[in-house]
Amino acid sequence: MNNVIDQKHTYHRYDKELGKLKDQVEKMGHHVSGQIDLVLNHLEQDPIEIDFEDVVENDISINGMEVKASKTVIRLLAKQQPMGKDLRFIIAVSRIVTELERIGDEVVSIARTFAEDSKVSPCADQSLNISVISLLASAKNLLDRALLAASNDDIDTANSMIERHLTKQGSYYEDAQELVDCIKKNHTTIEDGFAAALQANSLKRICDHICNICEHTVFLVTGDDVRHADIDDTE
Repeated sequence: MNNVIDQKHTYHRYDKELGKLKDQVEKMGHHVSGQIDLVLNHLEQDPIEIDFEDVVENDISINGMEVKASKTVIRLLAKQQPMGKDLRFIIAVSRIVTELERIGDEVVSIARTFAEDSKVSPCADQSLNISVISLLASAKNLLDRALLAASNDDIDTANSMIERHLTKQGSYYEDAQELVDCIKKNHTTIEDGFAAALQANSLKRICDHICNICEHTVFLVTGDDVRHADIDDTE
């Protein structure tokens, strides 16, 4: 009888730890999405008066969340020896946490370039409907959708996002590349185009990380690793 009770307690603690890990990644995703909102709100103000100190402080909180989630992952792997879907869940979450932390870093990078150089992008006066701000807003929307798909095990949405928006042939990536190309063609000095180019390239990297989150969701549900699907696995 005692063995049965102990086993039930073990299962209860295990389920509680898995739930804790799910909550941690969802909380981290919410903070990273909020980080993008924070930058967008600042950019609606006068660029000369922008203060991104709260963005940097929020990034410190996001880094702390990554550490906590990583500790939970290590504890689960070391003590519970999970298998099957549970193991895939833990692996996928650990990867998603890393992607979120890197998105946070790119958002801070974008904020810092605005803080250091308030000059208008050399493409601002071009007939281009794409800007750093519009792409950042699109990135937030895509991130929210990717995180919701991960939370709901929704691989249909994840696959659709990868194909339509997040690959190098997708709409978001093409828009970011169009902005980069415009900056290259229209800057008058290296200094004029440097900050804008850094911002555009950070947006492309954010796109890559969101794509990875969708790919991790596919792995979580199916066990298929669809990363670098164009590379032949000869082993």
